[in-house]
Amino acid sequence: MKILAGNIKPLADALGAIVNAIPLEISAAYKLMNVAKKVGLAQQAFEGRRIQLLNEFGEKDKEGNLATEDGKPNGAVKFDEGKAEEFGKAFSILVNEDVELDFDPISFDLLTLRVSGNPYKDKDGEPVTILPSILLGLDPIIETEGGESE
Repeated sequence: MKILAGNIKPLADALGAIVNAIPLEISAAYKLMNVAKKVGLAQQAFEGRRIQLLNEFGEKDKEGNLATEDGKPNGAVKFDEGKAEEFGKAFSILVNEDVELDFDPISFDLLTLRVSGNPYKDKDGEPVTILPSILLGLDPIIETEGGESE
């Protein structure tokens, strides 16, 4: 399946949240674990390319490291005049690239229904709930009954 490179981090974050928040049956948990691994590898590759772009366009300090606005490690990178715009253009191209991920979309039912067809329940017997922001991150890979994300 293909997703935009810019959706990889939100997807990875959402997968992390859901696998830590909802106890799933083994088959569902196993599928999500495999998806999370593949998304994690894609996220590492994306981050590597982002760092390459920062190194290409960012200002360097005396030691050859990226210079930051506040002088602290992991701060906002400084850019020479005109280089911030060049970085922005290159980064825009990067986040809009299609990334091929080797898995099928996840059925919405996999996350909501047990194999028996009964909904997942929490320890109090109530239906399991999740924040919409988590589902928003999962949206690129969720498939509903109609065969596509809504």
